[in-house]
Amino acid sequence: VYCYKHKINVLKITDAAAVAIILSQSIGRWGNFFNSEAHGTVTTLANLKKLMIPNFIIKGMYIDGEYFLPTFLFESIWDLLGFIILFLLYKKYKKLRLGQLTGIYFMWYSFGRFFIELLRTDSLMISNVALVFLIMIMLMLTLFIIYKKYRLINKKKYYYLNIFILVIGIFISVLFSKNIGSIRVACFVSLVLFGIGFLILLYNSKDTRLKRLEMRK
Repeated sequence: VYCYKHKINVLKITDAAAVAIILSQSIGRWGNFFNSEAHGTVTTLANLKKLMIPNFIIKGMYIDGEYFLPTFLFESIWDLLGFIILFLLYKKYKKLRLGQLTGIYFMWYSFGRFFIELLRTDSLMISNVALVFLIMIMLMLTLFIIYKKYRLINKKKYYYLNIFILVIGIFISVLFSKNIGSIRVACFVSLVLFGIGFLILLYNSKDTRLKRLEMRK
């Protein structure tokens, strides 16, 4: 809303925030450790020692008589590596285009989160049918943006594509209703974020950080 009101490209804000956000996520994961939550599957003491997990974390992962994988630690390290990469890019690479830091952040974070989420035991799940409807809504919103903002398709094609998405969505939902399964919400969101990050990286902007620094001078 602020960016729209003041006519600021939102990617300028997200580029500035991405480096700090991924660092805060790395730090924030330690809250899961202190609360003994968001851990992984059951494992053994020997396996934790093989992974060279510090003793104080191993003790913290001993819950109700069993040892668990410290997925919070995996994600914290992954996010910390992402912070280092983004920070070095921001400091050293002056020809970064507008939105590229944001795109790299989305792709880095979501890639790691997808695989780490598969190890967790407390993931929020969603049914296949609900997932299909979520995808339908996202596709329709994307079509609306393409039609309304970029005018890449005409009105007739816009309506036909919406009908096509609706029909396919209902058909797939009927198939899934016979054998309802479920998927991890975080994994689905991670895939969406990875796709968004990839699209942002493809964003064709001539506005580089070097150019913005020169303008300030």
